[in-house]
Amino acid sequence: MQTICLAELQPSKAELWGATLAARHLSEVLPRVQSGPGDTTGTRFIIFSFLGINGVSPSYLKRFFAPVFGLGPDELEEAEIFPLVANLTQDVREDLSTFLNERGLTVREIELNANGVQHIRFVGDLERVARQTLDALEQFEEASAIELHAAYGEHGIAQTAWNNRLSNLHRIRLATRRKQGRTLIYQSALKSKLWAKA
Repeated sequence: MQTICLAELQPSKAELWGATLAARHLSEVLPRVQSGPGDTTGTRFIIFSFLGINGVSPSYLKRFFAPVFGLGPDELEEAEIFPLVANLTQDVREDLSTFLNERGLTVREIELNANGVQHIRFVGDLERVARQTLDALEQFEEASAIELHAAYGEHGIAQTAWNNRLSNLHRIRLATRRKQGRTLIYQSALKSKLWAKA
C-alpha cells in the first residue's frame, strides 16, 4: 500500500485550488502510482493523505481524482487503483463528498494507527443497493454472482442482477475482482490480501 501526502506535492499548498494545480500534482503522482506496489492483477491500494490540507476546490478534485476512478483524460487504464483517504478536515470531507456524490462514487476514509489501517466511514453516499451488495459479499472470503444468487435466492434477485451489482462495486472501487475461467470472482476490498498487508 502506498501513501501519497497531497501537502507534499509540488508546488506545496495548504489550499488545493484549481485544475492547473491539480494537473501539476497529477503529473507528479501518476508515475508513482503506476509503478507502485500492486498485486498480479495490477490492483493497487493508494492512501491519499490530506494532512495539512485546509481546503480543496471542485475543479481540483475533478482534475486530480477523476483519473483515479478511471474517469478522464489521464485514466489509469493499466492499473486498478483503489483509493483511500485519510486525515480529512470536516470542510475537505464535505467538498470531497459533494464531488463523489455528483458522480455516484464513494471512497473509504481510513485511519492509520498501531493496529494498522482502520476503516472509519464512507465519504460520499453509498446507495442502498450497493450497501446491501457489499454486506452480502463481505459474508464470503470471495464470491461470484452465481454464489451470491445461490446464497440469497430467497430475496428474488436474479443472477444477472447480482452480476451487475458486483460490477458496480468494482466500478466504485469497493470490491476487487479476478477472472477464474469465464467467471468473475469478487472480493470486498476490505478483505483483499493487499489491503491486509498495510
